[in-house]
Amino acid sequence: MERRKYKGGELVWVLASKRLGWWPAVVQKLELLKPDLKGDVTNATLAVVKFLNEDNYQFIEDQATICAYDSGQKKDYIAYGMSKCSTMTASS
Repeated sequence: MERRKYKGGELVWVLASKRLGWWPAVVQKLELLKPDLKGDVTNATLAVVKFLNEDNYQFIEDQATICAYDSGQKKDYIAYGMSKCSTMTASS
């Protein structure tokens, strides 16, 4: 499978973790990354993403953990996130 190239500014879904599921993020332009983040980029890095409304970055190396925002799974990802949010609110 050919590795997809992601462009800076592109909106994507990223598997944050098995527990959290998929979250929206923006692909960062590698040349504009902070110096402390640039050092972590390797040849295996497909993209560096910043989660929406967060100051957290993730280095994507596995094609299975990133997809286009308008993918066919978009509604499933949103529904899963909303269910997690409801569960967290109910237990508070």
